[in-house]
Amino acid sequence: HADVELLLAWRGDRVAGRIAAIDDRLHRETHRDNAAMFGFFEAEDADAARTLLAAVEAWARARGRGRVRGPINPSLNESAGLLIDGFDSDPMLMMPHNPREYAGYIESAGYAKVKDLFAWLCDLEREPPAFIARLAGRLRDKHGIVVRPLKASEFTDEVERLRVIYCGAWERNWGFVAPTRDEFRRLATGLKPIFDPRCAVCAEVGGQPVACAVGVPDVNQALKGTNGRLFPLGLVRLLMRKRYINQVRLLLVGVESRYRGLGLYPLLLFEWHRHVSGGPYRRAEFSWVLEDNRDVNQAAENAGARHYKTYRIYQKSW
Repeated sequence: HADVELLLAWRGDRVAGRIAAIDDRLHRETHRDNAAMFGFFEAEDADAARTLLAAVEAWARARGRGRVRGPINPSLNESAGLLIDGFDSDPMLMMPHNPREYAGYIESAGYAKVKDLFAWLCDLEREPPAFIARLAGRLRDKHGIVVRPLKASEFTDEVERLRVIYCGAWERNWGFVAPTRDEFRRLATGLKPIFDPRCAVCAEVGGQPVACAVGVPDVNQALKGTNGRLFPLGLVRLLMRKRYINQVRLLLVGVESRYRGLGLYPLLLFEWHRHVSGGPYRRAEFSWVLEDNRDVNQAAENAGARHYKTYRIYQKSW
């Protein structure tokens, strides 16, 4: 449902940068904003960046688009944003990382902020505040909510349940485009080899799933020791380094729209913390969260997490 043009910037006989121009039909049908996207951006200097962005803009204009937005790689369902603060720590799984200079490169080409995305860091060795435990207990008892771990033995069925919750929970979020069944299944299948049932919970009312919190171990901690090569020895190093994984990324928190008024986010985060604690994980990143998503940002802060990274999405209109 998207057309993509992959572009390289050359300086002499070497590559000086790369970018993808993306025209997503489902995005335009959903939001009616006539926007194209750029993603997978890398540039060695401001000149290379301006050249790449200008090429995307010309491509977008030729297709009748009125603005370009990014970085989005290739949709908000996968990876998005340019890191603008929090450079002193490594990126967690499936989160972008870039040199500090990139923001200046993009802004000098006429782009301005359209939305910021937050990442929160939580110390899993600290107990959640007592008032969160009390609130979670009241919510559970009042509404008859049962929170359970995801069932690895029912992976295919669980993935479909998550997709339904995800699409319902995010449908009104800025920029969201519901993934197709194939897209969601592909993402889930890609994560299945590292799936840890302790890192994912589902909330049910009357036996029906209504909310979920899904995390994945930060295998970046193990991959770091392979120098980007799995063969011939990288795979052995990767398997040996699995014991170093002590972080988890909470990548999906969602509550079905008809249950959002119940205030389930504190209960979800409390129960997720309870399930993931006591194992190998010491820290958790909640990412990413829209800057104006008050429900999740407030719940994260109340749970003792701190906002430690910000990712920016830029836009240029004509």
